[in-house]
Amino acid sequence: MNKAAGKYSKDIQDKIYFYLLMSFGFCLILPRNFTVIILILLLLNWLVKLDFKNSFLKLINCSYFIVFILPFAILIIWLFGTDNFEYAFFKIEKSLALFIFPLVIFSSRPLQQNEYRKIFKAFILSISIGSIIAVLFALYKRYIVSGLTLIELNNFFIDIPLLYMSHIYFGYYVVTAVILTIYIYMTEPNLKTGTRTAIAILLLYLCVFIMLCAGLASFISILAVGLFLTIAYYSQINKRFLIAFALMATTIGCLVVLKGSNNTLERYKQRFNVSFKTIENNPYNYSSTRIGPLLAGLTIIKDNWFLGVGTGDTQDEMAVVYVEKGLDRLLGFNSHNQYLDFLMTFGIIGLFVLCLFYFYPLIKSLKLRQYHYTCFLFMIIICSITENILENNKCIFLLAFFNTLLASQMVTNNAAKHFIKRTI
Repeated sequence: MNKAAGKYSKDIQDKIYFYLLMSFGFCLILPRNFTVIILILLLLNWLVKLDFKNSFLKLINCSYFIVFILPFAILIIWLFGTDNFEYAFFKIEKSLALFIFPLVIFSSRPLQQNEYRKIFKAFILSISIGSIIAVLFALYKRYIVSGLTLIELNNFFIDIPLLYMSHIYFGYYVVTAVILTIYIYMTEPNLKTGTRTAIAILLLYLCVFIMLCAGLASFISILAVGLFLTIAYYSQINKRFLIAFALMATTIGCLVVLKGSNNTLERYKQRFNVSFKTIENNPYNYSSTRIGPLLAGLTIIKDNWFLGVGTGDTQDEMAVVYVEKGLDRLLGFNSHNQYLDFLMTFGIIGLFVLCLFYFYPLIKSLKLRQYHYTCFLFMIIICSITENILENNKCIFLLAFFNTLLASQMVTNNAAKHFIKRTI
């Protein structure tokens, strides 16, 4: 009786675990309070199991867990070198998801492939609905609401994602949705013609959305994804090759259609025309807000390249450099480069940790041919060149959730392949 009750209890906990993951994927786009609540529930459900011995054994034998918690661990360790503990603890609190997701997912029961797909579908559905609502909101804001300033009306397409987050971060979400949509198209068994058509239309819509509304890094990422998938499946002239080619062709087609005086194309041109020669003390000048922080970061690194300045002191040190360089109107701007940020904060050791965090699973995903995971990591690696993605709540949750989930799927798939080989 007790054994039956225990099994029943475990089955319920496993179902709760799956539905919490699916709910988190759907709610990622919503305000942070929703995802924080689900994250707390996920941790509580894990604690209720009280199977700490087996969980610990799983974790210490999982190389991904050790690698994935390093960015959070270094935040704790480098407290010894910081002066601004208030900001340091704020950064640690923001980054808790980088620890909780690897802790819970890598020590919990493996999900089935159909469960992974359901989680991915929940996220794709959320992004699709969210993007449509955002477009309608932007149309309302632009054409119905009066009294908007010239700056607010300057770029209609940047207005679109602001209902949820900045167009830069929202772009990362949409790119992730594209990658997962392609994965479902490739792996879902027995898709009907109507479903395939609907997925193709969704991909077309999301790619156009990225072109018009996202940041430059998202646009480059989607081109890289298309090119990579084309090369990866070049020898297989079938639906996979056609999907990859169509994705790349769609994006390039958007450029051709929008050629001319369109402000979206002008915005991309501006991103490439940054210069060290003219750094204005102007927070609205794109060149200044990109090169200014880079200059400040490089200045800090000169004297702190080995151990960095400490977990909480990066912004304070940059503020000092901004004032010294006559760029006081850039106060508050971070380095806009995750690699530079880790080098400033934790020194050469921190940069090594970040590269290990990014490139260890990348190499593994290539080796195991988990190309959807490879594409996600490509996006993260590219976007880290232009943004501090581990400074923003939305980006931290996106990275912590899908990086861990996709890595666990890769482990599950690999274990299944080895099991099949042993039984044949």
